[in-house]
Amino acid sequence: MTSGERWGSRRIRLELLRRPGRWLPDGVVVPSERGIDRILKRYGLLRERPRKKPRSAYVRFERPEPMQLWGIDIVDGLQLVDTATGELRGVKVVTGIDDDSRFCVMAKVVDRATGRAVCVAFAEALVRFGAPQEVITDNGKQFTDRFGRHGLRNGEVLFDQICRKNGITHRLTAPASPNQNGKVERFHGTLGPDFMTDAEPFASLDAAQAAVDAWVEHYNTDRPHQALDPKTPVTPHERFTPASDAERELLKLWLPPTTLVETTPPAADPAKTTPTPPVPWAGRAIEFDRVVPPSGNMAVAGKQFWLGPARAGTVVRFWADYDVIHLSIGSARSRASGLT
Repeated sequence: MTSGERWGSRRIRLELLRRPGRWLPDGVVVPSERGIDRILKRYGLLRERPRKKPRSAYVRFERPEPMQLWGIDIVDGLQLVDTATGELRGVKVVTGIDDDSRFCVMAKVVDRATGRAVCVAFAEALVRFGAPQEVITDNGKQFTDRFGRHGLRNGEVLFDQICRKNGITHRLTAPASPNQNGKVERFHGTLGPDFMTDAEPFASLDAAQAAVDAWVEHYNTDRPHQALDPKTPVTPHERFTPASDAERELLKLWLPPTTLVETTPPAADPAKTTPTPPVPWAGRAIEFDRVVPPSGNMAVAGKQFWLGPARAGTVVRFWADYDVIHLSIGSARSRASGLT
């Protein structure tokens, strides 16, 4: 079944309005939705489904402007095939949808949806479009440690760190409540039947990504989205606006380069390997963040810092040089410890 065979009267009318010369002879008036319904019913193509509630009972919620909220999630449904053995394995897609415009800001094919892979996809979207004001995700371990093995109510994983460093508010859905991230879930409802269901297994991640990119380009720029305007054909691209150059210049994007960049050095030839002389430390201070464990006790450079269980889950900033370590929570310095 092609995607066109799944279109309802509203989608058909939007397509006819958008490109009348492609579907109708010159001078033919585009019929109304009711007229299209009658035509479909006449040829046995209309599947009527009872509606549990009247359309007026549904309250639609969306941000009023683009880049105010992104919904981010992970979906499966694609397969790779080993060309040598014919063996199949599933892969994931990390997806992101702008709440106002329904513009797809990310659709990254990943072998496994690890925290690192999700953050790489997120970072690529931030570089391309800028930082949104807020993101909303479920409670998966890639996004939060809220229900993770550390049991930290406000635990910070890498995704949280990227959000905090870039001033992005990270909102979490309630447990078992996918409807609270409805825009991206609705996107999956289109991606699945329109692309994944008919997609053959791909020979590589690159081939799968190229196919997904082509479909997303069509979704963003060529496919009218009924939720944007039920009467006028509007695509997500026509409604979406990325962060301006002025905003990007004012708020520089922060990314953890050593974490997000894959580095696989080439195998060394033992016969040609020469010892690398150690690089002397320049003596400059360093800063880093740590999350207080449930015990409330932290150890850095052999020094113990007792903060108490009440501060479990709090992000603590350390400043250390050769002589002393400073510890601060928020903007207030908590304590210092000498190293000599």
